[in-house]
Amino acid sequence: MAFGAVVKTVHHGNATMTGAASATGSGAWDKDKSVLVFTFSHSNSGTVNPSIHWVRGAITNDTTVTFTRATTTDNVIIEWQVIEYY
Repeated sequence: MAFGAVVKTVHHGNATMTGAASATGSGAWDKDKSVLVFTFSHSNSGTVNPSIHWVRGAITNDTTVTFTRATTTDNVIIEWQVIEYY
């Protein structure tokens, strides 16, 4: 991705991992010209353990983003954006 690139579209959504190790979101973008940005929160009000709560995200293809984590403990809410450039 070159500096000065112009934004074509921004797709956004949310996904929830309820006792699951993966979740997906969908849209339509060019995977080779896009970047994924996301945040997540979890339902555990206790100590945060990165090995349990850490979420990974990837643009799987031109229509899907996939989020995974190591365990199925706690609920995780993900808010994501795929920014597509020209």
